[in-house]
Amino acid sequence: MWSVPCRSMRDEGLKDSFPESEIVLCNDIMVELRKIKSENELACIQEGFRIIEIATNEVIKNLKPGVTELQMVGIAEKVIYEHGAEYEGLPMYVFSEESTRHAISRSRYREIKEGDIVQLNLSAKIDGYSPSIGLPVVMGKLTGERRKIVEFCRMAHEWTTEQIKAGVMASTIAKDFYQLYVDNGMKDNFVYGPCHGTGMIEVEAPWMETTSDYPLEANMTFQVDTFISGPTFGARWEKGIVVTKDGCRSMTDYLKKGIIEIDV
Repeated sequence: MWSVPCRSMRDEGLKDSFPESEIVLCNDIMVELRKIKSENELACIQEGFRIIEIATNEVIKNLKPGVTELQMVGIAEKVIYEHGAEYEGLPMYVFSEESTRHAISRSRYREIKEGDIVQLNLSAKIDGYSPSIGLPVVMGKLTGERRKIVEFCRMAHEWTTEQIKAGVMASTIAKDFYQLYVDNGMKDNFVYGPCHGTGMIEVEAPWMETTSDYPLEANMTFQVDTFISGPTFGARWEKGIVVTKDGCRSMTDYLKKGIIEIDV
């Protein structure tokens, strides 16, 4: 997917090279070709989730006060290659505390401390397919307002999963998702959501947005990507699903572990 500046530069270069040509965007053609996954494609994505679960376990096992975010990324990278991944499916990240307020950020040399919320988003690429798993991990006990925010985010994640079914309009889920935040007093904590496609890139079209005028179809694959921003931290719960006739099938059960609190 091109950013606007890159696309503009590309288009200008094409116009210079082919002045008599008309440049027409064909994003819709590619979305139509990519949106329904074959059984082989689903198998590739499923294998990616298998490897990510192993990497997530290993990172959590090694989390302790004093390690750096980048050290934990290094552990995840080592594990995915040991278990058959060809590459990371996205720039893997381990954020802690204030960095978690940003939906996308960069892992640093920051040392993880007791009491931190640590956000994991790990991935593994298999034959070009790039799923990921995201969850918050707490260095100690999660209490008070911080727990309320993280638990609401997890509830919103589960709510989203329950809405997904072939025939449902994507825009309906997106509109109701935002209303869920409003109704629960979390309007100011809303950033985006609720789902984006996954496949040969981890954020693959189509997205579920309030303007998404398409019905869900069986064998479409999405990342249920639920993010919330608090006053000093943020949290994301993320997993992959396959749309079915009667609902959806989760491609990982890892998030059923709930809020993971590490005894420090």
